[in-house]
Amino acid sequence: MAPHPFQKKPKLVYIYPNRSSFVVKDEAIFSNDYEVIELPFDIKWKPLLPFYLLRQALLLLIYRWQSRIFIVQFGGYHSLFPTLIARCSRAKSAVLIGGYDAVAIPQIGYGAFANQWMKHAVAWSYRLTDRLIPVHDSLIQDTVIYGTSKPEQRGIRAYVKNLKTPSTTVFNGYDSNDVFHANDRDEYDKRVITIAAGCAEDRRKILKGVDVFLEAAEISKDFEWIIVGDVLKDVPQNVKCYAALPQTKLAELLRTSSVVVQASLSEGFPNALCEAMMCGCVPVVSPVAAMPEIAGGFGEILKNKSARELSEAVGRAHQMASASHALKMKDHLMRNFSLEKRKLALLKIIADLL
Repeated sequence: MAPHPFQKKPKLVYIYPNRSSFVVKDEAIFSNDYEVIELPFDIKWKPLLPFYLLRQALLLLIYRWQSRIFIVQFGGYHSLFPTLIARCSRAKSAVLIGGYDAVAIPQIGYGAFANQWMKHAVAWSYRLTDRLIPVHDSLIQDTVIYGTSKPEQRGIRAYVKNLKTPSTTVFNGYDSNDVFHANDRDEYDKRVITIAAGCAEDRRKILKGVDVFLEAAEISKDFEWIIVGDVLKDVPQNVKCYAALPQTKLAELLRTSSVVVQASLSEGFPNALCEAMMCGCVPVVSPVAAMPEIAGGFGEILKNKSARELSEAVGRAHQMASASHALKMKDHLMRNFSLEKRKLALLKIIADLL
């Protein structure tokens, strides 16, 4: 329940590693009922990690006198002291789980649980906190077969044995009035897009499925294939690369594309996929985490990490693209993954904890 207009809002300490779109959206949600005290944990130089942790601990001890609730965005080194101090001082804490903080893919050195030191900080954070808030159930427990030689157990329970901390899944949320929206058009160019920040790095290229995306581009030469997030060298002639784009520019590019590909090995609840669908792009996704639910029968779901399979799926997805299909996708996203739903769920969890 929101405080009376003449009442002071209770204070909430919000800890996060960097100011991403996730942080901005959730901060706005918390600000409805709470006065938010921000505590960023942006490490500029890794050897200074102990200094950053000490500084964080001191600030948390000060803020604890002002607030009874610590909310942490993602698990990491930065989540250990908030959960520990809250537990020791009879305050409450919750950790929002996004994806990286719930997996280990040692083949490419990806995931908090693939990091020799971070995995201990994250595991203890999850044991100490009062509530885990993943963006999808798969981040708690999942079996993955896409891009693996045999089924792999992933999710927090695969790495933190006998975990007793309760979890409540809260999907990411989207606003129908956002910059990402479709045009009324029934003719779609044969243009495929994938959004993969930092994919010039080999590990990110494999993680985000850009490797198979490039192979598929060699097969479907009649399509234009677009990569947003990094500029790659030696790509096929029908591939264009863009570095990170402002939201307005990205939305314009999405509105001129017919298909969005997200062939990742691991995800949580990808914003880029939802934003592309809001712009009318038909999804082609790997069967990982929330992506099949997001696609919702309005696109194609890959079974294997195969360039041929991806190429064929893109062809079928392009045939679905239309103004009416875009409206159905928007309706699906707004019914199931609205920003209002996320707001109500998060504020209820915090109220229940207090």
